[in-house]
Amino acid sequence: MANRRDCPEYVKRMQLEMLDAMAAARSAGELGSVEPSVREIHDTYATGLRSADANEMVVNHRIGKLDYDKDCLQRSALKAYARLGVELEPGMTVGYVVRDARRRIVDAEWDARGFDAAYYAGILEKASAEVAFAFESARRLSKRGEMECNSERGAITSWRRASTGSSPPPA
Repeated sequence: MANRRDCPEYVKRMQLEMLDAMAAARSAGELGSVEPSVREIHDTYATGLRSADANEMVVNHRIGKLDYDKDCLQRSALKAYARLGVELEPGMTVGYVVRDARRRIVDAEWDARGFDAAYYAGILEKASAEVAFAFESARRLSKRGEMECNSERGAITSWRRASTGSSPPPA
């Protein structure tokens, strides 16, 4: 999620901190030892979400079309910009902050009057789950004892079958 252009800065920063903490593990076996610190990073961001700056919640979206049939956040973003007198064209990127996801209310990034903490908590959870997947995978691999991790400077670079030296089939 952190490498997506539409990811809010607050979420991106949390996920990158989590990945940096995971990089301290030199093998899949060591990954479990950093899991508590990674969970603590998530908890810190989740707890601090309500007091975060709305400017860190900007979602950037590249406009593909100007007419949306469904009521969605992108359509609301176009309306928010139109209310401010900003003319948009396909291909442009707009930044907006979700003020009320249920009612599809968004503000232009420079006009944000708050944000929907529950909506952004969901994004935080999704970003955290993307990272936590590695812990579950490492536990499964460790239990089976079939794989080991080759690492370089703490970053996982490749997996190979420990017993045969062969690579696993592509996913």
